[in-house]
Amino acid sequence: MPPTDFQVYMEVAPTDTTKLFGDSLFSPNTQLTGTVVLVLQDTSNIKNINISIGSANGGNNLFQKSFVFDNAGSFSDGTSYKRQGLVIYLGVGAYVGLNSYSAQVTLQDNSGYSTPSVSFSNN
Repeated sequence: MPPTDFQVYMEVAPTDTTKLFGDSLFSPNTQLTGTVVLVLQDTSNIKNINISIGSANGGNNLFQKSFVFDNAGSFSDGTSYKRQGLVIYLGVGAYVGLNSYSAQVTLQDNSGYSTPSVSFSNN
């Protein structure tokens, strides 16, 4: 079953020194940290969570990774995985000045079946 909710958040990194002055858009130099939040219908039989982020709908030029379900921790590629019940938090890396993006998620089960893609857009 696909997730019931899928959101992508970009927040200003703690190391960023860019002055935003209340603007709703990030400047081209703003350092950001990305987090994907998934709400699952259930957790049985999930093997992988496949995430892609692109600058255009359906794209993957910014990020693409298959997370192993319930393999929690911070990883050497700058990503992370944390689960609390049916909610999964995925750290998806660092970005600079990213105001427009889209993302897709599929869940893969133990037999190799993938759910239909669920999309998020901030374009």
